Amino acid sequence: MSSSHVKYMDSSGMEPYTEYKDSGVEWIGEIPEHWDVRRSKYVYQERNDRSINGSENLLSVSEYYGIKPRLEVMEEGEFVTRAKTLEGYKKCKPDDLVMNIMLAWKRGLGVTAYDGIVSPSYAVFKPMIENDARYLHYLLRTDKYITEFKCHSTGIIDSRLRLYPDEFLRINIILPPLSDQKAIATFLDRETSRIDALVEKKQQFIELLEERRSALISHAVTRGLDPDVPMKDSGIEWIGEIPEHWDVTKLKQIGKIVLGKMLTPKDKGGYNKKNYLRAKNIRWGKVDVNDVKEMWFSDNEINQYRLYANDLLVSEGGEVGRTAIWLDELDECYIQNSVHKVTLKDPHNPIYFLYQFISQGKIGYFDSIVNRVSIAHLTRERLKEVPFLVPPLQEQQAIANYLDRETSQIDNLIEKTKQSIEYLKEYRTALISSAVTGKIDVRGTVSD
Repeated sequence: MSSSHVKYMDSSGMEPYTEYKDSGVEWIGEIPEHWDVRRSKYVYQERNDRSINGSENLLSVSEYYGIKPRLEVMEEGEFVTRAKTLEGYKKCKPDDLVMNIMLAWKRGLGVTAYDGIVSPSYAVFKPMIENDARYLHYLLRTDKYITEFKCHSTGIIDSRLRLYPDEFLRINIILPPLSDQKAIATFLDRETSRIDALVEKKQQFIELLEERRSALISHAVTRGLDPDVPMKDSGIEWIGEIPEHWDVTKLKQIGKIVLGKMLTPKDKGGYNKKNYLRAKNIRWGKVDVNDVKEMWFSDNEINQYRLYANDLLVSEGGEVGRTAIWLDELDECYIQNSVHKVTLKDPHNPIYFLYQFISQGKIGYFDSIVNRVSIAHLTRERLKEVPFLVPPLQEQQAIANYLDRETSQIDNLIEKTKQSIEYLKEYRTALISSAVTGKIDVRGTVSD
């Protein structure tokens, strides 16, 4: 056994093969003694069959799932295709390798299990020798191969990279004996299915936690914390009853609303270059200052658009109504005209009203009132008419404190669950790589 494998044991607990050899290819390194390496041109041949009428099943190529029928992966509102006709699209058959030559370096390829057609700008390769298609699918989507695809791609910047068929066919492919390929593919099918099922359960758990968080906020900002308090009709159908001693008002009566400044990319003379926030920077409940831009402001604009602690920031475009609170994350910052600044009049607790904004956003209220032509906009005129429930200040503070405490616990649990999902995904990736490159021997884990 090679010395580099004497102490090797994958995190899966699997042992390595007993004997290794130098593959003869620097970026591949050592492989099991009985495995082989061949250039792609001896494994695949380019297929250039074309559709006559475009009636075949249109397939989609994705870095996430490989190859699937387009109809299975379409999002709501998407088109099956924007092409006028599918005539001349490339045909592919089960076990063919389909590659988006512009995105091979981002895992935009896979072995298809379907008959169908793909974009004429893609490359299709048919197998020349018998191999397990599942094994090749796992292998060619590993980080090791994606890195090699990028090295063989042509282009000045990443967005212009192309892996042309001739270059792909020069790349070496690790080829175990067919029996090993089948064992590896069967092992990975089983183990990745288990991992994927666990990830799905954790994602469902996160959804339940997010639903609980939304329900908790909604109940607190519309019913309060006292279950025995007398109630009255709010006069607003979608809110229903509220505590008898609460008031109903409009935002314009409790706060000053300022829409941010139009983008000024150049100094007009005597202007000051300052940080500003866009809708992109506004998250539900917090501000993302990792990607803050700069533009020019006059002295008058500095007074008008500057942010101060406890200002509420409301997205005018994008996901309209998305609201955060400014907590002086930067020493000095301003807003662009995709963001409203709401400065509450005293005596009001901004955290309480932040939670009201969040509650209204999560039930889709802002979507229901925006101006829609092609892109949604929450205008100042509509925002100032938004109804708000106003408890006494002491009760606002109590609700804000309660929700801070309860949502923090839920958020921590969500974050821990997301971290465990990331670990599982990393483990999945490492397990695939270890199995298809011969770092672990899985032959004894599957039945013939």
